[in-house]
Amino acid sequence: MASTGCKWKKQARASSVNEPVSAPTHPSSEASEEIVSVPISVCKTGDVRTPCYECLRGSSKATEAATTIVTWNCQGSGQSLTIGALQELVKNYCPSMIFIMETKKSCRYLDSLRRSLCFDHGNYVERVGLSGGLALWWKNTFRKEWFMTCVYDPPNRSDRLLFWDVLKDLQPVGEAWLLMGDFNAVFLEKEKSGGRQPRLSQLLDFSSFHTSMELMDLDFKGSPFIWTNRRIGDDAIDARIDRGVGTVEWRLLFPECHILHEGLFGSDHRPLCLQLSSSTPRGKRLFCFEQTWLEDEHCLDFVRRGWACTTHGLSQFRTTFKLRSTRRLLKGWFWKRQRNARDRITSLIKSIDDLHKLPYTEAVKEHEKKLVDDLEDAWKLEEMYWQQ
Repeated sequence: MASTGCKWKKQARASSVNEPVSAPTHPSSEASEEIVSVPISVCKTGDVRTPCYECLRGSSKATEAATTIVTWNCQGSGQSLTIGALQELVKNYCPSMIFIMETKKSCRYLDSLRRSLCFDHGNYVERVGLSGGLALWWKNTFRKEWFMTCVYDPPNRSDRLLFWDVLKDLQPVGEAWLLMGDFNAVFLEKEKSGGRQPRLSQLLDFSSFHTSMELMDLDFKGSPFIWTNRRIGDDAIDARIDRGVGTVEWRLLFPECHILHEGLFGSDHRPLCLQLSSSTPRGKRLFCFEQTWLEDEHCLDFVRRGWACTTHGLSQFRTTFKLRSTRRLLKGWFWKRQRNARDRITSLIKSIDDLHKLPYTEAVKEHEKKLVDDLEDAWKLEEMYWQQ
């Protein structure tokens, strides 16, 4: 395989997950030149191997309790802004699965990043030189059976048509099936703004692919465009080339599902966040005393106030009451302090999103750069705090 260029894009961009194993799998950089399919497959034995059609037909098992799946063409996973955006997605949605494209990093680095984000399993396609690379991460929350294929289509039309033929061979007839990722194609003319309008033959190719496989486009919320070339004026191009589609059987399983188009941070693609139900259940947070609190002079004041609380009863009961009072005061102080930092991050994200709704000019570009730099600094400070 060539070490430069985009030859790796001619390989398969689809992946499926067989029955998950009890321990994280080892990263894989194997590649298949025989078929157009991404070599990501976890077998019952836990071995990672070059895929065959049977292996790629494995069912992904998900549960309504794990309600979010994320796909993102991140254009490089090593930037601090990209890492911050990934951490923000995990905090906000607690996804059960993440598929990232164009990682541009080694499998060893990606597996370290997976562990830091608390995903149980991972499989990878190694980068080629400084380009390419795919990563699929998921958690031990798979119960309800349905099929999923993570998609990264080739940019070239002839390769894309070949890739779609492979997907047709993989189709589980009469089963619930989800396809999600970067299709590198638009379905309608209105899904592209600026530049050359898509040819009718290209629109018909994608439409024919949808129709022949009886796929339904999933509803989305947010910006109508996923990708931008980040140019100004008449040179600006925006398009919806990332999406999620599913069979009627899959849609019936998740009638409330919808996709959120997240913000543009660290990449020219927006992340796709598929929510399978209307809400994401969260567990109750446990109280833990952080050692870094001792460096804040206000912490000791709250401890003294909590320990000064008195009540009647046995010695053990009075001690428990003091501990409970101290915990309540510390939790209130801590979450107020953290809320200020989170409010700043939330405000910056909203400002950047609002800015993306305006025509892209030099003034907007400069303002965006300042806001993104401030957001990156805020994420770094938050990360430094949690690493202490």
